[in-house]
Amino acid sequence: PNQKTAGPNEGILKKAIDSLDFEVNIYDTKQNLIYSNKKIPRAASAEHQALEETLRTGKSARTENAYAEGCGEKVLDKTTYPYKENGKVAAVIEFIKDSTEEKNAEKRKEFLELLSKSVSEEVVMIDKDYNVNFCNGAGLVQREGPCKGKCYKLLHGISEPCWKRGQDCPLVRVMESGKECLVEHVHSEKGKNNIESIKAYPMKDAKGNLLGIVEVLRNISRQRELEKKQAAIIGNASEGIAIMEGNALTFANNRFLDMTETTPEEAAQLCARLIKDVKNGDVVNETVQIDTSRGKIGIEVRIVPVPLLNKKADLVYLIEKSKE
Repeated sequence: PNQKTAGPNEGILKKAIDSLDFEVNIYDTKQNLIYSNKKIPRAASAEHQALEETLRTGKSARTENAYAEGCGEKVLDKTTYPYKENGKVAAVIEFIKDSTEEKNAEKRKEFLELLSKSVSEEVVMIDKDYNVNFCNGAGLVQREGPCKGKCYKLLHGISEPCWKRGQDCPLVRVMESGKECLVEHVHSEKGKNNIESIKAYPMKDAKGNLLGIVEVLRNISRQRELEKKQAAIIGNASEGIAIMEGNALTFANNRFLDMTETTPEEAAQLCARLIKDVKNGDVVNETVQIDTSRGKIGIEVRIVPVPLLNKKADLVYLIEKSKE
């Protein structure tokens, strides 16, 4: 009955300390390292500001030190505690934690927030489970409230992922391919259709694992309206007008098809032949002869490289000059 409850013996205590994933060091009052749970303690060449403060004040202290390592830096978080005997400091216990990754994460977040505040388009981060984890200042203004929730609910106002409604889902595309993509969504809001251009980029961790996507959203409804008006004007023009993106014919007005007596497929081949001489973005202006059912006709051809929705395109402009 008089036997005291036995505490952990020294061997068990040492094993427990040695198993910790952070560094534990013990110093005497002359700052000599008398114990470390690491074979090569980082404390040997480290700053001792916290240690000195604890020896001076008899209280715990904490410092954060950054050291150059390779092309970056390592950040060590140090906390010291006094061990006292008869009210005096007899030793100091130091805990050292590597907080490099935490600090890098904080810096990345600060950089992302600073960068996104400078971008006028809406920028959002979406994880693999459709959760919006971040949006920039433009997103807060656009959504008129906190940017938290499922992307399809918050960004599109629907109750299920957009791919279930037949729309192209940027999250699904990026998660499947691991590459960036560009899609367009049409959303009905207050009886009006809004068209959004969505550029999605893969978001990865340090090991290259896909975590989700970063989306940049732009409302291009007004741009599309202007394009429709321009298309209507061009469509009724007395000159033949076609637009080529690479080898693909994206537009040809009726006058172009009538003048050249071609189908859209044949018009694409004709345009490809006409623009093959375009070099260094120069405008080509020359007259060519084209065979038609009316005989050979002379056509003045102007080929002008133009930007089209961040893509390179060529405008092929035809004016009928004469008939043989």
